[in-house]
Amino acid sequence: MQNSLFSKKLSFNFIIPTLLLIGSFSLYSYNLGDQIPYGDEPLYFSWGGVNFDLIREGDFDNPCLKNIADCGELLYAPTGKYEVSYTPVRNFLVGFSQYLTTGENEGDFYRWSCVWYECFQGGWPSSEEFASGRLFSAIFGSLTIVVAFFIGKTLFNRTTGVFFSLILLFLSLWIVNSRLIMSEVYLYFFILLSTLFLLKSFKKESNYRLPFFILGAISFGIALNIKPMAFISIIPISVMILFSGSFNEKLNFRFFKNKKNVLKVISLVLIFFVISAITFVATFPRYYDDPLNKISTIREQSREVGEFMSFPTTEKNYFHRILATTQVLLIPHLIDSYFHDLFPEEVVERRPDGGLPKNYSTIPLTIFFFIGLAYIIRKIKPGNLNFSEFVLLLWFASTFIISVLFVDYPPVERFYLNPLFPIVLLASYGLFNFIKQIKNQKEKILFFTLFIITHSLYVVPYLDKIYFSTSGWWRSPIPVYTESSLTYPLVYVSSIIFVGIFVIVSLRIKKSFQPTIVPDNKIDLTKNNIPNYWDKSLKEFQKKYQLKPQLAEKIFNSEYLDLFEKICENKKNSPNYVAFTLCSTLTNLQRQGLDRALLKPQEIIKSFDFLSEGKIAKESIEIIFKMIMSGKAKSVEEVIQMSKEFLL
Repeated sequence: MQNSLFSKKLSFNFIIPTLLLIGSFSLYSYNLGDQIPYGDEPLYFSWGGVNFDLIREGDFDNPCLKNIADCGELLYAPTGKYEVSYTPVRNFLVGFSQYLTTGENEGDFYRWSCVWYECFQGGWPSSEEFASGRLFSAIFGSLTIVVAFFIGKTLFNRTTGVFFSLILLFLSLWIVNSRLIMSEVYLYFFILLSTLFLLKSFKKESNYRLPFFILGAISFGIALNIKPMAFISIIPISVMILFSGSFNEKLNFRFFKNKKNVLKVISLVLIFFVISAITFVATFPRYYDDPLNKISTIREQSREVGEFMSFPTTEKNYFHRILATTQVLLIPHLIDSYFHDLFPEEVVERRPDGGLPKNYSTIPLTIFFFIGLAYIIRKIKPGNLNFSEFVLLLWFASTFIISVLFVDYPPVERFYLNPLFPIVLLASYGLFNFIKQIKNQKEKILFFTLFIITHSLYVVPYLDKIYFSTSGWWRSPIPVYTESSLTYPLVYVSSIIFVGIFVIVSLRIKKSFQPTIVPDNKIDLTKNNIPNYWDKSLKEFQKKYQLKPQLAEKIFNSEYLDLFEKICENKKNSPNYVAFTLCSTLTNLQRQGLDRALLKPQEIIKSFDFLSEGKIAKESIEIIFKMIMSGKAKSVEEVIQMSKEFLL
């Protein structure tokens, strides 16, 4: 019976990611060749085609595999250009994508590599050729949606994971990048995969902590191979490892008072990045000879993005850059009026729409990002911040700040994908905490449905360009932005409706909160007396049930107080165990994404009654709650009938 329960749980756990994978791949792979090409695609396509062709033919000694400057007549490359961008993992995946689709690896690669130079004689890849090169982009874009689900689930709960994956799934910028022959979709897949493996390695109950840790480091090394700008994730990854001792708990700084603990986590950080560095060099033939010297020159060699990114200097106006970054990620039209004062005219004039940065968020996403951020900030001062919330806050802050420091030209939207991931997760966290305050289950579902529909409508105006158009070509900023979406009546009206319903629901939630009123004849309701009365009541409550101080405070302030007292009317029940179950066990099950609303109070009372009568074991309580909250059973009796051998 235990094996049966395990297999059912395993099957259920894979239903959601399987559906996400199928749904996202259907969305991202449809009519791959009929999306308007992006200007750099022929360049990346030519590199991938040549690299994979050399590997397939076994020509491993060809210098073109190590350095684009040594490709001769195979590829065109200006002197000193593209050495760092010419990355073997991405090149292999692009070339393999074409080979897997067509059974061959043919194309006018030299001509395509000239796309930005005088040697270009015209003639882009055909729709069929673009489709063959984009296949793996769609696959990795879809896999990123699945990884996002598991990150949300691991950090918080299954519901937040679903929110995270669905919001990202319908984000216009991610849809487009999942259909382009570029680096970003591969880069962020491996960054997120590294993050997921690292989080899995922190679980103390896991038997695979070391393998997960190593896989996380290897994934990050591959991300560095695909694009050196993966270094922007070094800060959140390092801090995650440093505070891994607080995983699934409140943030604990006492851990660092022990020198052995400090040395341990610092050693883990170093080991992680050493494995990543080894992976980077091992997968990048260019660094086989004198790797340390070549790695140290990456900064000087990154000239192909020199006009768009650079290292921080005192000459940069960082306040304006904060506003520009906020405009791209969250709030449209924030600095339109004075954006041109920030950048040289010769750079601005090369871009469409006057070079203004565009916004790639949606109104629902922005609203709930700020709600999620407010929920976390509110927990900092009382010291209630847990590991997951701290990691999420740090992830957003570090990627946002790094974007401000390094990105010189906000209209190039692909440089802002990294902070978009924590923004979407923060919005998912805020949405989960907001929705759980809605009492009616149907209203919860309806509100989330309205959120997703409104959010996804922002991409509708561009469906023709994404799926049914091959004329022209795109350059940054890719025209799938919020400013243009809001000019369409459907998007504009749906956004107004969403905001209106959001305000109404918020007011209802606020109104439904009724603080407990103590009668005037029992206490003097003055500012000075209320804390004393509360302390006195808590002490009396703790003494009455012989509770541990921490448990007493938790249950006294929780929604389960009345239920606790009802259960404890049966003297055979241990008040400490009842309080722990109500405040901790139920909370942990909710974090796993299980639905607390399915577990009725009478079933909780019945579980403890059966326990006191010896009909079930103490360990069975959590199993019963899990079965009911997952929807597999409706009552205690039904769970016992299903799992009698296991529970008794």
